[in-house]
Amino acid sequence: RMEDLTNFALDATRIEGKEDGSIIVKLCKGDKLCFYGEALVRAVVGSAKVMSHIIGKSKDHFVSSPMWNPGSLLVISAHKIQASGEYKDFSVIQVTSCSPSKKIKKKKEAGAMELVSGFHVVFKQVEHFAFQTLRLGSSWGAAAARVIRDASRQPNATVVVGSRNTGKSTFSRSLINRALNRFPEIAYLDTDLGQSEFTPPGLVSLVIVNSPLLSSSHSRLSCRKYFHKAKYFFVGAKESSFNPLGYLSAVKQGVEIYRSSFSRLPLIVNTQGWLQGLGLNILHSIVEEIQPKFIVHITKHVMSNLSFPESKNSEILSLPVRPVRTKSRVSAAEARHLSFVRYFTGKLGSFMTVAQLLSAQRPYKISFKDIWISILCLPIEGKNILKSINSAIVGLCSIQPDDLPMTKDKDNENKDCIRILDDSRVRGAPCKGLGIVRGVDIAKRVLYLLTPVTLEELKDVNVLVRGDLQVTATMSYIHTVGKKRPRASPYTTHASLQGFTEMKSRTTIKRASHMRPRGKN
Repeated sequence: RMEDLTNFALDATRIEGKEDGSIIVKLCKGDKLCFYGEALVRAVVGSAKVMSHIIGKSKDHFVSSPMWNPGSLLVISAHKIQASGEYKDFSVIQVTSCSPSKKIKKKKEAGAMELVSGFHVVFKQVEHFAFQTLRLGSSWGAAAARVIRDASRQPNATVVVGSRNTGKSTFSRSLINRALNRFPEIAYLDTDLGQSEFTPPGLVSLVIVNSPLLSSSHSRLSCRKYFHKAKYFFVGAKESSFNPLGYLSAVKQGVEIYRSSFSRLPLIVNTQGWLQGLGLNILHSIVEEIQPKFIVHITKHVMSNLSFPESKNSEILSLPVRPVRTKSRVSAAEARHLSFVRYFTGKLGSFMTVAQLLSAQRPYKISFKDIWISILCLPIEGKNILKSINSAIVGLCSIQPDDLPMTKDKDNENKDCIRILDDSRVRGAPCKGLGIVRGVDIAKRVLYLLTPVTLEELKDVNVLVRGDLQVTATMSYIHTVGKKRPRASPYTTHASLQGFTEMKSRTTIKRASHMRPRGKN
């Protein structure tokens, strides 16, 4: 069945151009404006709604709906209609381009029209792009309304659980947007290491959100306008199985900070999608630590609830999974890679430009005597420590001096030695963000670090922690135009980009015995 996308004509009676290049759009009750791309949107008359959040006249809202995810396009609809005057029976919005180039490309598009530069209104599906709008379902809306209604009486905690690809992150985002219609701020504890809302992979974060989430997560990594307080904890992998003790320690620290500083706010917790074996045990530990008022379980079988005996006062709300949609053209691994790209290089970063942008950055120089180095969950000899962190992604952690080991007098005689910290001291350690070790100069006893973390924040960093986060080839090789092969970034060699980590098992290769012709020994 062909789905309705934008259901009204953008003719002269509905749109009006402004001198600053923005476009005024008039929406009637029931109108839907479906789009891909990005822009700044604000209400001029009445109000509008995007992904459960009501857009008013107070400020511009950044909205983004990537074309590579055609099954989850956002929709702008009228919310409050003008009752009288020039715009009677209309809600009016202003759409402003946030593209560096304000010029509209005069290129015909199948089923879409570029309203302002970088913002495309979609009218119909086309053969090579099965466009679909993001649908949340009435049961999701009813559950979110119930949680918010209860939080209005007393701040509560809600934990969202479910298997992979069921819609946990989408529901959490929608719940945040709905809650921000009523509350000025929301506390959000993100424990999904591989698909974080505000951080690159490998971190647990506690964030105080004060702006709606109307864009994909990678668009928020280089901008802090969505929140004003945040605490990060380094786990060092995209899955908790790599470092379960560090993961639980990080979650516990996040909960403790929430209770001590932000308990006046409702708390929303997004969890990982691992619900078997050790993963289920970890989830039970998280629920026991938080003691939430609501546990939202998103499952294919609504009648088969998870049980949480450790949290007797929790109410379980079972919801169906997201409707089947057009598959994203970007895999989960590519989305994680894009998160790293945007985190380290900003909004202009892409798979093709990331290596060149990184090579152009000026690194920080850090003396051996000013830091400790720790390697998580990997038995590496001291002589190989520098090899292991070279060209590696590291956590920029801040450990209290009292928690660091006392150095012996003979160690103080040579302060330029590398100081190695046992990984038991940095499990789930508080951190300022991530960095890439650009190079190590053994002769000068310094290393070079690339990071978006500010110099003021770096002054508190005293431990670099290496986990299981890998620098990819596209971050290391500069793409060239034409038939030339990609070349390595300056100051690197092919050998230095190989890293120093454990061998990964490959289960996709058939054994020789399975490849023998039938009938032969």
